[in-house]
Amino acid sequence: MPNFLIKNTMNNIFLKISTCLLISFLVSNNTSAQTTPKETETPYIELSGIAELEVVPDILYINFSIKEKTINKVKMSVEDQEKNIINALVQLNINQKNLSLADANAEYTRVKWNKEVVSSKSYSLLVNNTKTLAYVFQVLDSLDINDANLGKISHTKIDSLKKEVRIMAIKSAKNKADYLLAAIGEQCGKPIIVREISASANVESFNPYRGNVYKANTSNWASSDEYSKEQEDITFKKIKIHSEIYVKFQIK
Repeated sequence: MPNFLIKNTMNNIFLKISTCLLISFLVSNNTSAQTTPKETETPYIELSGIAELEVVPDILYINFSIKEKTINKVKMSVEDQEKNIINALVQLNINQKNLSLADANAEYTRVKWNKEVVSSKSYSLLVNNTKTLAYVFQVLDSLDINDANLGKISHTKIDSLKKEVRIMAIKSAKNKADYLLAAIGEQCGKPIIVREISASANVESFNPYRGNVYKANTSNWASSDEYSKEQEDITFKKIKIHSEIYVKFQIK
């Protein structure tokens, strides 16, 4: 075989081998780059902060109904009972505007009671503290109005209180991240993700009135030993405001 043919054949073989080696090297590097974590990836810590706050409600609605009835053979109309209630509220320094009809669409409801159709009215009364609440239930009891219960409960600053609890929760998350990282000689950086996991403002209803203590003169109520004992038995569920915030922080 001529020398130039041998030389060309050797060059072709060398070129093919070089090409195969180059392809193999590139594939190997590409695979390694895909499976090896980037050294420049930012380290992080993720956790959640929880905060709760309990407050005594200052918006309390008492729902009650009155109906025509006969006492000692004397028939008492809804209007007469309504006047008695309003007079009692005046003695308790409760604004008459706080008393409203529960059903704004109809003043009277005709109900069947002991085979007799009688008139009935349903009301909603707003009070601002538990002491007044107890007084009102005693007044209703003294007027023989037993169909009464505690309705809506809230707080005049409920929105700002919810905001305060959320702030407490995210600060709790930051504080937790700070002391955990400090324990391993690291520092907390900027937040990457902030997400509210849960938020609530729960209230449990209750019947605050226990017993039948009533004094005709309201000035005697607070000083009455009998009333004081009943007042001690009154328990009240506070509004519990809760928030949980998830935060993902960079590690410096």
